[in-house]
Amino acid sequence: MRKALGLALAALAAAALFPAALWAAGAPYGPASGDFSCLLPPGWTAFEEEGGALVHVLGPQSPSGDYRAGIDIEFMQEGGAGFVPYKKEVDYLRDGGKGESVDSTVVQALRVSGVLARYFESNVTRVLPDGRLPAGGTTLHHFTAFVPTPHGQSYYLIDLSSSESTYLNYRDLFMTFLKSFRLRD
Repeated sequence: MRKALGLALAALAAAALFPAALWAAGAPYGPASGDFSCLLPPGWTAFEEEGGALVHVLGPQSPSGDYRAGIDIEFMQEGGAGFVPYKKEVDYLRDGGKGESVDSTVVQALRVSGVLARYFESNVTRVLPDGRLPAGGTTLHHFTAFVPTPHGQSYYLIDLSSSESTYLNYRDLFMTFLKSFRLRD
């Protein structure tokens, strides 16, 4: 009896440490550049924009018909066009741009692919659709992570966005996704 209980507790501990095991039906993914790899959640699909510096991972259609959740993975290369040091980008995303109202959590640390990464959550209220009428205030929830590369100031900006009404469905999924994210050696 004790041995069975010990084995059950060990299995639960392993499942907690390795939630990616829950994604056995998920698909491994890596961009054409081979710069990183990750495990896609079951039912999610990925596509790269031209040049491969931006990857979109789309979730299934929302049953309520509201905003479709997705993960964007953008490589911010030091010295590249549009590069912003990650601390400035964190401040910008936490403060909001023109016409946005942002409420965000504090920035927290976690390990991703063996490096010290940062993440935070935010609710961003903006007018959608942009530039067309009728438009209205829409609140989107973001889980945002900054994963630095081992050398220099380059980093990956990983952002999961969802509707405010469904974001709790995605918190564990985002953390499991980050645990599966691997930088090329």
